[in-house]
Amino acid sequence: MLPQSQGKIFLADERGLQEQAGHRRYYTFNADGFYNEHKTPFGALYALHEDTLDAEQSITLHVNAATDILLLPTVGAITWKDNTGQSGTVAAGQSLYYTAHHGAVLVISNPYENALVNFLQWWFKRRAAAEYSAPQLTDFDLNLHKDQLCTLGRQAWIGKFNGRAEAVHTLDAPDHGLFVFVLEGAFEVQYRLLNARDGLALWDVREVEIEALSNDAIVIIAAVPLQAQYDERQV
Repeated sequence: MLPQSQGKIFLADERGLQEQAGHRRYYTFNADGFYNEHKTPFGALYALHEDTLDAEQSITLHVNAATDILLLPTVGAITWKDNTGQSGTVAAGQSLYYTAHHGAVLVISNPYENALVNFLQWWFKRRAAAEYSAPQLTDFDLNLHKDQLCTLGRQAWIGKFNGRAEAVHTLDAPDHGLFVFVLEGAFEVQYRLLNARDGLALWDVREVEIEALSNDAIVIIAAVPLQAQYDERQV
């Protein structure tokens, strides 16, 4: 049994909500006019949004700091293009890490004529010394690798678990914490109950123990720098 660790839960029903024609967004952390004194960023992770786009709708993302953005479709696929001419498609079962300079502009679109899409955005401030890289597309198969964590690239993992299945994830970097987000179902994480769309920030922890409490439960875990020198020159 692992010792109790320091942590903070971000409940799904306490997220911010913004709705407009063709687009709905939930906010785990403060952003875009949503503010709650208890929803401040966790280390380098300063944005975690869940977006739903109607058919053939688009949104534009303006990046105001040097940032790594993880795009993770959960239903359907999205297309993206930026102001440098790069573009691509990301589908459910894939993730995209996009390295964004200050001033980058991304347009995210729903390519379907008659279907909604749903996706997550994770925004991590970049370390000052980090190198910039090309967009990284990663494929994963949750059904092929059930009851274990699959990499999403760059210190993030996802897994689908049967009820009562367990896993222990070890964190290698001493200056990092972990952020756990339950996508579907329910989990016990470090002796805390998390339901769908709940998040948990953990610090001063080297390992995290998870147990699925329902079948086909899906969890995402990200390693998050806590005391890094960020590239504030580009903010």
